[in-house]
Amino acid sequence: MPNSTASRGSVVAAAFAAHWPTLVARLARRYRDLSLAEECAAEAFAEATKAWRGGMPQEPGAWLWTIAQRRAVDRMRREARFADRTHLLAQPNGPAPREADDPVTDHLALLFGMCHPCLSPDSQVALTLRCLNGLSTRQIATVFLTTTDTMTRRLTRARTRLAANAIPFQIPDPERWPERVDKVLEAIYLTFTAGHASCDGSTFIRGDLCDEARWLASLVERLAPHDPEVLGLVALLDLTDARRPARIGEDDAPVLLADQDRRLWDRDLIASGRQRLTRALRQKRLGRFQIQAALAACHAMAPTWEQTDWRTVVHWYGALLAFDDTPVVRLNRAIAVSCAGRPAEALRELDDLRDALSGYHYYWVARSEAHERVGNLSDAADDLHRALALEPHPSELICLTARSTRLGTPADRAGTGRNGVE
Repeated sequence: MPNSTASRGSVVAAAFAAHWPTLVARLARRYRDLSLAEECAAEAFAEATKAWRGGMPQEPGAWLWTIAQRRAVDRMRREARFADRTHLLAQPNGPAPREADDPVTDHLALLFGMCHPCLSPDSQVALTLRCLNGLSTRQIATVFLTTTDTMTRRLTRARTRLAANAIPFQIPDPERWPERVDKVLEAIYLTFTAGHASCDGSTFIRGDLCDEARWLASLVERLAPHDPEVLGLVALLDLTDARRPARIGEDDAPVLLADQDRRLWDRDLIASGRQRLTRALRQKRLGRFQIQAALAACHAMAPTWEQTDWRTVVHWYGALLAFDDTPVVRLNRAIAVSCAGRPAEALRELDDLRDALSGYHYYWVARSEAHERVGNLSDAADDLHRALALEPHPSELICLTARSTRLGTPADRAGTGRNGVE
């Protein structure tokens, strides 16, 4: 049995990864208070670091539930809040409520509660990362490119708003499903996006966030296995995450899609994504996630970058504009137009986006590539310099600097900063 502090810490860490989401979800459902649920779950794990000196108990989940439930009862009594919740305290040492025997139901109920429309999308994602993914406030702050103090306040406001609006942690009735599921799918998608292109300077991909997002999507799929947008989201995450093994090179720099070794792609995930996408599209109720999955499928099925069906990619981006007409979607469509052999047309479209995206380094990368395709190497080098001056992710800097060198831009121009942009 492990007995050192380090060993005990690793045992508790393993238990945290396995049981934190279920514990918070059960407590939130039973006591209808997210702050209480998080605090008592944290206290249970703190107790475990002292109590598990001889190793993890045979049933760690049950042990943690017992401790957390006792802490919840004690706290409610201390704060004189238990009078109107007597029915919740009838068996303070008894088993969890019957519905808590189903972790999937617990997790979905918590997810729907945290994704209530009374919260902003950022707050929904932040709570999801905290309560269902188990990230610390500091880690969540890194994802959102903000300070720990700022994120602490944001999470506190979100919990307070849920409590003030008496938002229940339950799966909505079927008639309310259409108006609620979109928020849940968006939160899951943003969680995946945070992992797929991490803002953490130490790594470009947060695989744990990608895995958690796919897990949450699979839970929603169990609830609505025939919903076309649910299928579309699961397909999108599968098809995108299939490329993960090829996205980072041996030097830990990101590998562009055009340069990835497609033999490393996960063919099982691609097959899974295509199967779900086919089922979704057959219903002829097109939505944003289905379209994005169709775009991911275009890339997944191409033997090489050059053999990508760019005309179909342009088509799907045009369809996406009907659901999500944003500058970034228009940027991606312009990139596809350029890759389809129409770089001059793409440059005209990019010119229209300059005011909206001049502070976005991918915009200047796209312009640089389009200029290179029409033979304007000087303009291509200048635009790439602008991209570098916007201080992209450290791991992206490697491949962009290499491209800058190939175009003939002096490498030291990348260090001039924003003030060096002409």
